[in-house]
Amino acid sequence: MAAQRSNWSTPIELSPPHSAANTDQTRSYGSSWFPDITTDHNGRLAVTWYSGIAIDPKEGGVLDLLMYREYRNGQWTAPIELFAPATGGLTVRHSILAGRDGKLHLFYRLGMAIVYTNAPFAMARFPQSWSEPKRISGSDPTYYVAAATDSKGGLHVIYSENVPDDPSKPNTACSGCSDLFYRRSVDGGQTWSTPINLSQSPDGITHPQIKIDAFDRIHIVWNEGIDTFVGSGQPHRGVYIRSDDGGNSWVDRYYFELPSSAYNALLRQMASAGISPTTLAYPKAVVQTALGVDNQGNPLVVFRGAHYDRIFSQFSPDGGRNWLPAQELIGLVARATTYDNYSLTTDNAGNIHLAACAYQANEQIDTFTPPTLWHLVWSSQRWSMREVIMQNELYPEYPKIITSNGNQLHVVWFTRNRDDIFTSERSKYRVWYSQRSLNIPAATALPTFTPTATIFNQIPITATPTPAPTATPLPANITQAPPMTSRPIWESAALIVIGSSLLIPIALISLIVFVRWRLTRQ
Repeated sequence: MAAQRSNWSTPIELSPPHSAANTDQTRSYGSSWFPDITTDHNGRLAVTWYSGIAIDPKEGGVLDLLMYREYRNGQWTAPIELFAPATGGLTVRHSILAGRDGKLHLFYRLGMAIVYTNAPFAMARFPQSWSEPKRISGSDPTYYVAAATDSKGGLHVIYSENVPDDPSKPNTACSGCSDLFYRRSVDGGQTWSTPINLSQSPDGITHPQIKIDAFDRIHIVWNEGIDTFVGSGQPHRGVYIRSDDGGNSWVDRYYFELPSSAYNALLRQMASAGISPTTLAYPKAVVQTALGVDNQGNPLVVFRGAHYDRIFSQFSPDGGRNWLPAQELIGLVARATTYDNYSLTTDNAGNIHLAACAYQANEQIDTFTPPTLWHLVWSSQRWSMREVIMQNELYPEYPKIITSNGNQLHVVWFTRNRDDIFTSERSKYRVWYSQRSLNIPAATALPTFTPTATIFNQIPITATPTPAPTATPLPANITQAPPMTSRPIWESAALIVIGSSLLIPIALISLIVFVRWRLTRQ
């Protein structure tokens, strides 16, 4: 898979500038990160991301913001502050999708809860147009959330929620870690099914993804083992589960792990470095499990080794019932981070497109080597040559790729820079966008309609006591506040766990680079 000339547009920044010298800017924003993007049948785009501004420490120190911007009539609207869900640096994880009913449906983290709201797409840029937020999660803290819609307009959401340990049987491996829960609505978000615990595991979960195929089968993946929210656990495996009846029942799960050839290569690396395999709880562990589904309902899963820096994919040719052996994405070296993710989408011809941040295998890689944001295509059960989406001095991360009209690709992501790689106390992360046209026919636009409720086990959802944000201006001490002077507390405890888990891969990479250097000197 050699690189080829890129057909992607020059990336444009969607997040507001940081410079206080910009006289048109009335805010001094901190970092912008974790973007999401959706599109409707008219090709309109909506992008959301998490940001914040500094406020008085007595009031929490940081006002957490969910930002919004949309592409309509050939141009981008100005970025707006859609909601202010919390204070104190509580990451506003979220998932936005355009429904068949002409509305945008938004799930986001309000404080420690997952809530749901919607607005007509035509009015979504006005905060007061959004419905009163309704709580989706239970009473325990939440973090991740992902959602999808089916052909009938049904809404399907998955979210992580902490599960308290049984005092008589404490979970020493992953205390207080999260499980993954599922709910659905068939009446436009008015009522929701009873929560179903999909994972039911003593391990934690991270980065769940959900896709619904052309036959309305629900496909879901997640990482099992480490819980970055509570900062506990160890990377273990990827998990796939599916429902063939709209969420009423779920088939047996399938697990992903490092293929045997890669595992044996890892053992050889560790032996050369004098490291015992017993130092790893799960040597075959994988992370960054991501999901795509072709137009025949066949899932493709991408993941990387937690301790072996290669990326793999595994395909099911029969809708997720059986899986072919995993294959390596040749020529790419994975990034050693648990916070990134891969993203996949499907075009009108059934090809699956992957957006991934990675290095080239022939690069000299060190701590400060910026990764490249790549685009690859899965077609006829093989990967194409890769294209560059972004490759410069910045550090791209967390891409989200989607398709509009069946033949237009859109991707958003955020970047760090050399001065704020994970440890900066004054980070300035930025959100970007790029697009690419495909040389295939456009898809036929589906008409909008109002979802019709069907009978299933549903319960009404009551509005949260927190009122919906309004356009009321904030006090001068907030609007004139400087950018955040410390990083958010969103996953601080997890950094210790991640740092220790990266020591072995970093040592192996350093050893390999040293040996290659010695050979070239000879």
